[in-house]
Amino acid sequence: MRKVELRMNEEKKYKVIKKLIETNGNKKHAAIGKEFFIHGNRGRQPQHTLSLELKQQIIKLYTSKYWDCNYRFFTELLAKHENINISESAVRKLLIEEYLISPKCQRKPKDV
Repeated sequence: MRKVELRMNEEKKYKVIKKLIETNGNKKHAAIGKEFFIHGNRGRQPQHTLSLELKQQIIKLYTSKYWDCNYRFFTELLAKHENINISESAVRKLLIEEYLISPKCQRKPKDV
């Protein structure tokens, strides 16, 4: 049998049910084991996660071809010319993680 590691909340659930079964329950139900308490999606990536290749492609396009665009315009250009449909917030998050700041943020303030 393989070793199963439970998270803290899962371990707590397991101990409570195990105690219940040992004191006043059916031993057959105890045979279910720890695997029962692990969520089926544990360790999986969400379906809407961007692939590493797509992230690298977006970063490459921004640094080479669309370096002078702000995030909103860059998102529109991706959809129009590159056929990449992604939200502006996802683009902003991706580029900020790579320390690529919008040109709008880099402008000097106007003197009053």
